[in-house]
Amino acid sequence: MTAGECQTDEETCCSTDAASSSAGTDDQHSAEIQRLHDELVASKLREAEAHLTMKEFEQKLLQLQRHWQASMFFFRLFDTSVDGIEPMESL
Repeated sequence: MTAGECQTDEETCCSTDAASSSAGTDDQHSAEIQRLHDELVASKLREAEAHLTMKEFEQKLLQLQRHWQASMFFFRLFDTSVDGIEPMESL
């Protein structure tokens, strides 16, 4: 009888023990791969959220710049149109 053969039906084969060891290692590798995959997915989600936040800030900045430019335009327009004119007193 060789080392890989079973002596009886009730005994575990040496090759089965080796396969079990290998399966345990495979389970550990699978668990590690799953953990790394989950970590990658979470990282990608954080990256997407940060990108979206940055886009929102860029939109807000553009909106504020347009508002500022419009305010400055009307301020200059008002400022040049009232040169030499006294403001009215309130009633």
